[in-house]
Amino acid sequence: MLTLTEQTDGKTTILHLSGALTGEGVARLRDRLAAAVAHPTTNLTADISGVTQLDGAGVGAIAFLHRRLTAAGHKLGLRGAQGQPRDCLQDLGLSRLLAA
Repeated sequence: MLTLTEQTDGKTTILHLSGALTGEGVARLRDRLAAAVAHPTTNLTADISGVTQLDGAGVGAIAFLHRRLTAAGHKLGLRGAQGQPRDCLQDLGLSRLLAA
């Protein structure tokens, strides 16, 4: 089960995602993800250190967040990617979003 918690740290909103970032989880949290970027006032960092699996729906959710934030003049960063999610992001050429 995918869970999402949110916190603001200065000029950055941090979304902590945990579980499988796959079709079912993304569908269940779609409204919360959309709300997080509906009227962005800060940059957003998605902490995906707790994400155990990433599929096309999860990549689509990340792309959605990135597009919405970029359109509003803000940035998306990803941190904590490990294992399969990290490999997937790197294979897709999205490693530029990963925090060092």
